[in-house]
Amino acid sequence: MQLNYLPAYIQECHIKHT
Repeated sequence: MQLNYLPAYIQECHIKHT
């Protein structure tokens, strides 16, 4: 499991959620 892509994925979700 790669937790390196997690931050970018969460950030994108957060930006689209705003």
